Amino acid sequence: MVVNDEPNILEIVQSLLAAQGYGVRAFAHGAEALVALGKAPADLVITDASNHPMSGVELVRRLRHLTDVPVIFLSAWAEDVEEQLRGTELAAQGYVELPFSTDQLLQVVERALAPRPAIET
Repeated sequence: MVVNDEPNILEIVQSLLAAQGYGVRAFAHGAEALVALGKAPADLVITDASNHPMSGVELVRRLRHLTDVPVIFLSAWAEDVEEQLRGTELAAQGYVELPFSTDQLLQVVERALAPRPAIET
C-alpha cells in the first residue's frame, strides 16, 4: 500500500512496485488507506511523513491500533523522522529520503518484506 498526497510520487512508486511484480493499492489520503486496511490487510505501507491532511506519522499511529504491518517513510527529512520515531511504537522498517533513487527504494522494500527471524524464548 502506498499513501502519498503528491500525485507524481504516488504514480512513480506505484508504477515502480507494480513493475517488480508487487500488488499495489495507492491512496492520496491516509483516511482512505485506513478504510481499505480495515477491509483487506497489506504486507507493507509506504507513506510520506508529511502527507496532508493526515500526516504519515498520524497514519502509522492509527495503523498501530489495527496491525503491525511494516512501514516505510518517505520524507525530505528522512533522518529527522527516523530520529524522532526511534524507540517508539511508530518506528518504521525503513526511511527513504526524497528525492529517492528507485534502486534505494526497492532495496528498502525488499528488506522490509524479508521474513523476520523467529525470536527464541
